[in-house]
Amino acid sequence: MAKDKKSSKGCLSLFAGVFFFAGLIPGFLALFNIYEVWAARDWLPTPAIINSTELETHRGDDSTTYKVTARYQYTIAGQQYSSDSVGFSTGSDNIGDYHQDAHRQLQRHQQSQQPFTAWVNPDDPAEAVLYKTIRWPLLAFEILFMLIFSGVGAGLYLLGRHALKQKQDISEQQNLHPEKPWKWRREWQHNTLKSISSSARWMATGFAIFWNLISLPLWFVIPGEFASGNTLILLAALFPLVGIGLISWAVRQWLQYRRFGDSELILTHMPVSLGGLLKANLQLPQQVPDGAELNLVLNCIRKTTERSGGKTRTRENILWQGDQRIKLQVGSGSYRLVPIKLNIPSDQPEATVSTEQSEVIWRLQIQSELSGVDYEAMFELPVFDTGLITEADNQEEDFHKLNSESGIAGDPSRSGVVIEGNRYFFPAARHKGIALSLLLFCLVFGGTGVGIIFAGHPIFGGIFALVGTLILWAVLALLFKRSEIQLENGNLIAASGWFSLKEKLRLPSFQVKRLWIKSNMSSGNTKYYDLYLEDHLGKKHTLATNLNSRRDSEALIQHLEEALGLAKD
Repeated sequence: MAKDKKSSKGCLSLFAGVFFFAGLIPGFLALFNIYEVWAARDWLPTPAIINSTELETHRGDDSTTYKVTARYQYTIAGQQYSSDSVGFSTGSDNIGDYHQDAHRQLQRHQQSQQPFTAWVNPDDPAEAVLYKTIRWPLLAFEILFMLIFSGVGAGLYLLGRHALKQKQDISEQQNLHPEKPWKWRREWQHNTLKSISSSARWMATGFAIFWNLISLPLWFVIPGEFASGNTLILLAALFPLVGIGLISWAVRQWLQYRRFGDSELILTHMPVSLGGLLKANLQLPQQVPDGAELNLVLNCIRKTTERSGGKTRTRENILWQGDQRIKLQVGSGSYRLVPIKLNIPSDQPEATVSTEQSEVIWRLQIQSELSGVDYEAMFELPVFDTGLITEADNQEEDFHKLNSESGIAGDPSRSGVVIEGNRYFFPAARHKGIALSLLLFCLVFGGTGVGIIFAGHPIFGGIFALVGTLILWAVLALLFKRSEIQLENGNLIAASGWFSLKEKLRLPSFQVKRLWIKSNMSSGNTKYYDLYLEDHLGKKHTLATNLNSRRDSEALIQHLEEALGLAKD
């Protein structure tokens, strides 16, 4: 085992080292070029005659590079010298128009036989160059290359060291507490949990820096390509635009930290029991004002990591979600303790300590919309099937679920429905944020597809365009589809449509067997629910879609059941 750990650690270090030192090479070239220009600051300007000049072109599989060459002669102290050094950078490249511009300039001087100013080393007259300036675009590219590759190498090394240390810690704690998995992670050693917003903040910062470093050259390439008639280059503009969004995301994270700091959650019981009750106190900074509303969302998430073809793909699937709202009372001091009580279902899997491929995470997200920067905090909870139920959890189950949780009761009107007497109206465009996100995906897939089609690959491009079209259909449904439920003369009438309502169901209330909700869509950390009806024949009907908040949607069901006079079991 120790040998395997050393072997994997050595492979990881070697892999990270390749990236790190590969990035240092262009960085060294950039610094050496700066030194050469600095060392030539006292070289003498001398008239030179251009004898010949050429623009060499080197075509590769995916790019074309250029190199300007020249042969010239000059006279120092009555002695004639010749040289072919154009500048301090001697390779070919396609960074900017340096080689093309230099060749045109030197060609004019060759044809007119007008002297061109060369710069000669007074200590060694045989050494001279025609251009002793720093090529800033090339310098920026070399430094950018160094930052990306060396940064990736350093990041891989640090992440690898952290992961290996975490595995070692888990292994040690597993040997010490074989039957208590909640003690295997250091952050679960005590009942005070720190918000994981700190790691999210650094991840946002690192990802924003990495993405913008990669897309930075596009800011210089796109204007020139577009001016030359390459309109498809505008598709590449999506990458720097995404980079701007990532910068905004990272800045927002740091502004939140500056205003609120990192919160803590103090658990009453450690660990939290499946089928029991989460009891905790949130240490909330006083910057969240009195009367503000905290929105709590508890997710049970299955996180799956798949490795295929050298690529790693991670997905998070929300298995269960509970939500709650708490209105803050008057507090004093720098912090206040906000009591939280949330039911934990018994039919969901317990949390797992990080594994290679799959893990279960219980994540509590707390958010409050405020003027300026919103308050946000996230905690990973140790939820396990301990077999230990507290005295409060031994109460009757129905009473327990109805009375044990804290917070504001569910409100049907907040599920996305407008209630007017016996009319329940679900307007269109209730979730503009989701529609905007999907529209961006639509533009990416559809635009990429169109670009690939124009590039001469209609089948491959058509697949992208088809995906973009399907996403566009979902966007249009979110923006224009609406529905309505009416209770009239003992009947339930359901209607829906995109631009106008059309009756889909008319059913006497006594033929309604049951109403229920089911989540069919997730966006980020939020699940959305569809409202269903089962009639006396067992047929299922969809009454409304994309309701937000499980608690508010369940309150809507209760409201409808009372209006229909459905008997309770």
